[in-house]
Amino acid sequence: MNRVYVKEVVLSFVFPKRCPFCDNVMDFRRVECKKCADDLGKITGEVCLLCGYMKKDCFCKAHKHYYKAIIAPFYYEGAAGRAIRRLKHLDDEKTVNMFAEEMSRIFDEYLGHLSYDYVTSVPLSDLAYKKRGYNQAELLAKEFARRLSLPYRETLSKTHETKVQHTLTKTERTGNLLGIFEPFIGDVSGEKRIILIDDVKTTGATLDECAKTLMIAGAQEVVCVCAAITKHENKSEKAKQ
Repeated sequence: MNRVYVKEVVLSFVFPKRCPFCDNVMDFRRVECKKCADDLGKITGEVCLLCGYMKKDCFCKAHKHYYKAIIAPFYYEGAAGRAIRRLKHLDDEKTVNMFAEEMSRIFDEYLGHLSYDYVTSVPLSDLAYKKRGYNQAELLAKEFARRLSLPYRETLSKTHETKVQHTLTKTERTGNLLGIFEPFIGDVSGEKRIILIDDVKTTGATLDECAKTLMIAGAQEVVCVCAAITKHENKSEKAKQ
């Protein structure tokens, strides 16, 4: 029997391998447990870079954002959705590493032919940061940047606390975020091409406001990479049925 395999078996008894999605103990030979593997909501194949959906799910009609493109490895559902919700309440290194690995994989696949200067993240307000103790978007961004051998820079600050976006209407979401992000002077100027990281894209309003702030401050281009994207219904198609 292979010595490396025997060593891994022994270590699995002492330090059981846990699924990065649900945190349950699993077979050390697996990347995720079987239950989560069957419920990942993975984004694969042809992707619309304007909304991040798989082309078969896409119903966006025009690019109306300040960011040039957006991609994510998962829809915000199933095992991936549960893992992100846990990450909002628990700084779990293995989950951060797993998402960063998947984010870097999909970035290489769809945007890897382009050159970028650095990685940044959507900030939390000071109050939210003190309450949580960390910013999950920042954790993802730093690990993502490390995997791409790019520098990470903190370029934005959130000036005050806002209402939770998913509780508001589309119009309220835009007004809720208007002018709440500020750039750190000197970090953006020089027409930099920036990768902006967040954990979840819901409507894109938060990412768009961050991208707008970066562009006004002098960035040449902003693309967004998230761990997951909320999948909305195509209401116009549904109405036809």
